Amino acid sequence: MSTRVPVIPTRTLGKLPSTYQSSIQLSKDSLLFEFASTIQYGPQIISLAVPPYRHAFLIDIQSRKILVSDWNGQDKDSDSNWQEYYAFLHLLHKKYNKPIEFYNVDKQLWEDAMYTQTIFSGGGCAHYIYEWTKKYYPAYTV
Repeated sequence: MSTRVPVIPTRTLGKLPSTYQSSIQLSKDSLLFEFASTIQYGPQIISLAVPPYRHAFLIDIQSRKILVSDWNGQDKDSDSNWQEYYAFLHLLHKKYNKPIEFYNVDKQLWEDAMYTQTIFSGGGCAHYIYEWTKKYYPAYTV
């Protein structure tokens, strides 16, 4: 008898481009709509437009907190291209009324992802988060 392994879904906010870059602008209203209709309890990988790029990270909505894994941790400039990212995290906090905590960055996975980022001029965040998920959420598949 086979046992099914739960899948961590990938939720895409905004249109998924064929490359790592995106010029899609998300208003807070459309972000809220997408957010409210797709985000649920449990782990999920988020693919979010942060013009001119797209960014992938993991969120895990638990009973007492919201956990985030991101290859740069929480070290993003909230005044630059990361407005949609921070708006999204704010909406998570507002919807679930739970504190947001960031996992520590895995140095080896970060170095591997940075190599991918350098060679392909993008995709480091996705490389990091999928490898990170395999390592730290072994009871799931992605």
